[in-house]
Amino acid sequence: MADLRLAMLGPLRVERPPQGELALPNRKAVALLAYLALERGQAHSRDSLVGLLWPDWRDADARNNLRVTWSYLRQHLGDDTAPTPALIGSR
Repeated sequence: MADLRLAMLGPLRVERPPQGELALPNRKAVALLAYLALERGQAHSRDSLVGLLWPDWRDADARNNLRVTWSYLRQHLGDDTAPTPALIGSR
């Protein structure tokens, strides 16, 4: 994740120059970003992410939460069309 700094000891801190520190909206967004950063370099299916973060939720609700969380992260970290994307998503 180029140009993205994560501090994971203690509360997660995310910084993306030149924007500065990013405040994530909830613990699931923190967990998703931390998991993807630690497990980078490999693809993750929606089903595996939904099962990891919302295991007890109905499938439709869990997928909606993943969609909203992913959208928030892409909006604030830059999407996969940026020169150095922090997140890359595909169908």
